[in-house]
Amino acid sequence: MIASKRVIWRTLERNRRRIEIHADQELLRRRAEDSLRLQQPEASCTLGVTRSQVGFGRRCGVLLGMAMMIAPGLALLGLCWLAYGIFGVLIGYRLLLVLTGAIARRRAGCTSRAREADTRTVWPQYTILVPVYREPRAVEGLVAALKGLDYPKRQLDIQILIEASDKETLDALLALPLRPHFRIVPVPKGKIQTKPRALNYGLSLATGQYVAIYDAEDQMHSGQLKSAIRAFKLDKKRNSGGAPLACVQAPLVPHNGRESWIARQFELEYLIHFGLVMK
Repeated sequence: MIASKRVIWRTLERNRRRIEIHADQELLRRRAEDSLRLQQPEASCTLGVTRSQVGFGRRCGVLLGMAMMIAPGLALLGLCWLAYGIFGVLIGYRLLLVLTGAIARRRAGCTSRAREADTRTVWPQYTILVPVYREPRAVEGLVAALKGLDYPKRQLDIQILIEASDKETLDALLALPLRPHFRIVPVPKGKIQTKPRALNYGLSLATGQYVAIYDAEDQMHSGQLKSAIRAFKLDKKRNSGGAPLACVQAPLVPHNGRESWIARQFELEYLIHFGLVMK
């Protein structure tokens, strides 16, 4: 009993040293919250609805109101046909993407030579950002999945991003045996409290050449990081003159498809979207 308490105490003390508290955290916080608004205001939601959008909405509302007053039946019929047309275009577009993805999937594939070359590959440093908020029960499985990643541990920089006020999640993390490549990064309190803000804060502290993002409930495949590196290298070989590949998305596979009919449809939609549409 005494020995087990000593182990827990040592684990807590060792993990407390991995809590990243920076002297310039106020500057990092402001950058995380305001950098997009200041650098690319058109891409930020802080501007709200523009005047042209408001004007367009008003004109459409006036036209629709006049049509409903003059010929309500004809107006409703026109709205139905408009909705049918939009849905038809979207369905046709999705079918085209699925067919294109199915053809591309047949032609593509990772060769055995690429996997054999992994033994001679010098893997770049990878930063993994994991925002967690009020999920103390999920951190044990999350840390176990992160430990199972097939990637050189000395090349990993794993940041567990938590809100500074989230004491429950912090206590749960401190109780786990974390390896040296794990960092607990409390995000200081600010004007807003969102996942993008936490990710921006962690990105400013990233040391890796590549960055990956996981959620607390993710059970990631062990080979995802190496697969992403292969995709970037393959794009560099094939696309020497064009815009380089900037981001890859791992497929999301729900695991509750047998719970109900709706859950099964949700699972099938994800399988088609990430297996055929996204490429």
